[in-house]
Formats: sequence, C-alpha cells, structure tokens
Amino acid sequence: MKQIIKYINILGNIIILNILFILTSALTAFTCTGTSLSALYATFLDLKTDDSGYYVRNYFKHWKNNFKQTIIFNIAIILLFVAAYLNCLMINTIKDSTVKLLLFAVVGLFVLELSLVSSFIYPVIAKFEGKKLELLYLSFVFAHKYIYISILFIILMILSIYLVVFVSFAFIFIIFGLVVYIESLILKYLWRGYQYEISEL
Repeated sequence: MKQIIKYINILGNIIILNILFILTSALTAFTCTGTSLSALYATFLDLKTDDSGYYVRNYFKHWKNNFKQTIIFNIAIILLFVAAYLNCLMINTIKDSTVKLLLFAVVGLFVLELSLVSSFIYPVIAKFEGKKLELLYLSFVFAHKYIYISILFIILMILSIYLVVFVSFAFIFIIFGLVVYIESLILKYLWRGYQYEISEL
C-alpha cells in the first residue's frame, strides 16, 4: 500500500511540474523553455517527495537561479536551429546535385552535433555550477561520452512532441514531465561519481 501511495505521489508531482513547465515556457513566449527545462531537471534530480509542496517551491527556486545561465543558451540554440533551416532552404535552390548533397550533409552533421550537445546542456546546468563556457564544454564531453544516452534523449523529446501534436493534445499535461523524470533517473545513475565542483573535472 505504501508503494502504491508513493507512486501516486510521484505521478502527481510529475503532472504538477509538467504543468509548471508548460506555463513558464508559454508565459515567456517559449524563449525561456530551456530555463524551464533546467528547472525541471534540477527539481527531479533533487527528488524529495516527502515534503508537501517541495517540488513547486524547488522548481521556482531553480528557475530563478538558472535564468542567467540558460537565457544565452536558449537564444543561441533557437537561432542556430533557425539558421540551419534557412541554410537548407538556400541549399535546396542549388541545381548541382553533388554540391547540394554535400552541403546538406554538412548542415545535417551540424544539426546532429547541436542536438547532441543540447540534449545535455540543460541537465548539466541543473546539476553543476560553473561559467558558461565550462558548462558548454562539460555538455560536449557528456554528449559524446554517453552518445547513446544523448540519442535516447533526443528520441524521447521528438516522441513527446509527436504525441502532443499528432496523437492527442492531452499528452501535454504529463509527457514532458514524465520524460524529464525518466531522464533524471538515468542521469542520477550516470553522475553518481560526479559529486564535486565543475572546476575539478
């Protein structure tokens, strides 16, 4: 019975935090989605379910603390993906098929690299303290050291968006929180040996 109550409690917290994630992202016109995502990771990485209301307070605490670190990455990632899309449109106008294929391959590799690093940047900000370049470097290291995890995280995020857009909009009330919760459990296992300051890495 205690286990059932525990899982119901976790599910309730996932739904509440998922709604907070959607609200804080939407209210900032999605320019701070990364900030909300890092707060979501940080809250789940803390994982204290026994204190009523702790998750909500913790979420806003992390959102505020991570804002300065994430806002630059939020804007940079959005602009880089937009730039890649615009480049694809331009490349598509080229008549030479060989050149077109080569340029598409270059842009594809760039998007893959950007996606890999992006899959770790917000969890890293949630877990570690450091300067922006240090956090970016650490994200790059983790993204390639655990490339299979990076790919899994990318697939889970794409699947989440697919479920909301093409299956049922009702998924929006739980799917992002559930995915981040699962990813946080994986990250806690991966990072169990990283309990020191980023400057020591």
